[in-house]
Amino acid sequence: MGAAVAIKEQEEILVTSVTNNIPPEEIMQILSKLKPKSINKINLGVTTYSSVLKDNKKYGKMTQVPIDVVNSLREYLIANHRSVLEQSFMNPKKRKELTDIISLYIKDNELNFPGISAGELINQLVDAIAGLGQIQPLIDDPEVTDVYLNAIDDVEVDKVDGRTYRTNVKFNSLEEAMEIVYKIINSTSETLNANKPLADAALGVLRVNIANESVSYETGITVAIRKPQTSIKVTKETFIESGQASVEMMQAVKAFVEAGLNIIVVGPTGTGKTQTLRVICGEIPNNERTFVLEDDPEMFLKTLYPEKRFVSWRCRKDENGEYTVDYGRLLHNMLRQNPNRAVVGEARDKSALNMLKVFNSGHPGMTSIHGPNAKEAVRRLINMIEEGDTKLSYDAIGRLIASTIDIIIFQDKLPDRSRKWSEIIELTDFKDGEGVFNTLYAFETENIIRNNDEVELIEGNHKRCGYLSKDTVKKIRNKAVDMSLIENLISPEIQEGN
Repeated sequence: MGAAVAIKEQEEILVTSVTNNIPPEEIMQILSKLKPKSINKINLGVTTYSSVLKDNKKYGKMTQVPIDVVNSLREYLIANHRSVLEQSFMNPKKRKELTDIISLYIKDNELNFPGISAGELINQLVDAIAGLGQIQPLIDDPEVTDVYLNAIDDVEVDKVDGRTYRTNVKFNSLEEAMEIVYKIINSTSETLNANKPLADAALGVLRVNIANESVSYETGITVAIRKPQTSIKVTKETFIESGQASVEMMQAVKAFVEAGLNIIVVGPTGTGKTQTLRVICGEIPNNERTFVLEDDPEMFLKTLYPEKRFVSWRCRKDENGEYTVDYGRLLHNMLRQNPNRAVVGEARDKSALNMLKVFNSGHPGMTSIHGPNAKEAVRRLINMIEEGDTKLSYDAIGRLIASTIDIIIFQDKLPDRSRKWSEIIELTDFKDGEGVFNTLYAFETENIIRNNDEVELIEGNHKRCGYLSKDTVKKIRNKAVDMSLIENLISPEIQEGN
């Protein structure tokens, strides 16, 4: 006889099928004595594929493909072709490679099912393993940089023009949205369940952050997918065309980078700091060996600029999320490889002090930092360094920062959802517990167009506000940079005195 038993523990249901001659009452007595551990990873075949079988939803008419076939195939791919599997979610070429692998797997295992052709079987298995349903077109769209699933009927995207757009993507149910989530989770080493309701997953070049219903209590799910661009989609020209920066600002930054000035890009989350770093890194001279250090790969500078000497390193974490290789260790080892420059994806924690020491020792660098304005970047850096075991005083740290960092670019997102370089400032000194700043450029709002209560368009211009200090002009001139790039930033007094 057969019996099906469901055990609920900590909001998770374990379903076990039993086929034997033991009476159901005795089975229940045995199971009542068991203390099953909570599920560490959701079985995608159970949570998603079975619901597709039942409801015949997004992933095709797969009623003839057994669940265990999908599970076995996934296990095979993770064990033998993990890289192809991870990259196939957004790379059409890798998806084609995955299709070929699955086709060979079907042939080698002599898989065939009545009523379904070989071609249909391949397509259905590829979609069951690596298809993202309704959001797949967003992932494939080269104009999209980020996808936000705020609720089952609220999906937004950021595009390369810096703006955020509402899409017409809607899911029929939370279960349908979770099918996609678990497909991502089960293709990585991450877990998502009642005991671990938050997940950071790296799926090839995709970066996925997920909150399930136990945290996202109103909508039942929140997902953010960052999709780094591995082709030069965002350029100096697109920055200028979109109004993110002016021609004069881009010329000045080109001079700053070529001269080896140390630059920080500061701004709130989601304002495009990484995109700005990627664009201005294109101005690094081709003959300079530049190390790119990141927590998770996002910039892909060697892919974007193959003619340049970029060396990309990443931090590493163990299964508990603890760093085994952090920024501090990367910076230390980088110095043994004779770098010319360093690009640190994001300044953070106590490693910020190591970063400043590197930037201040003849290895020019760039980094980004979270902050509400350009001037706040100095205080944020001081606070990071103080969190470590440094014996330096607040003022000593401030003076170190002022003697190291030359230029700060403030990246912001305006109420009309456009991105702007709101300020470029020069850091000249640190006195009385505060940085001494020289504002070079600022965005000035001239008109606001509203549609009902929503800001539809902010009109304005970037304007020069001041001149570079004499010391910074001298630094740039000594590096044989084309001085016409910054001619509007050189005061008449300095020009007359040369």
